[in-house]
Amino acid sequence: MSTHAPASPPPVAGDLGRLLETEVRLDGLLAQARADADALVAAARDRAAALEAGLAAELETAARALEASVAADRDRRSADLATAGRARAAALESLSESQLSRLADAVVSALLGEGRVGGRGGGTA
Repeated sequence: MSTHAPASPPPVAGDLGRLLETEVRLDGLLAQARADADALVAAARDRAAALEAGLAAELETAARALEASVAADRDRRSADLATAGRARAAALESLSESQLSRLADAVVSALLGEGRVGGRGGGTA
């Protein structure tokens, strides 16, 4: 007695119909999945563009604020220097003739390398 596996029945028209229906349904699902993926990619691109625009606006605002701060600091420092310059000029204008003469001698001595205030008797011993 030999045992053989029963032969599979030949495909029936109904089986082929179901197979075709399944293939059509799967094609539809694949098309829908592709459309969903495309929509997600488009939404991600839109979101990235919106974030980029927002960050660019923040950067522009920060740059303007920095420029304003630097300009205000420059103006403040310039005013401080002008005030200090006026104070020094007033101090120099209040010097007597003899004080101005001694100051001039000290400047000339320093420029000529004598190194002593007044520049007199600058020889070496």
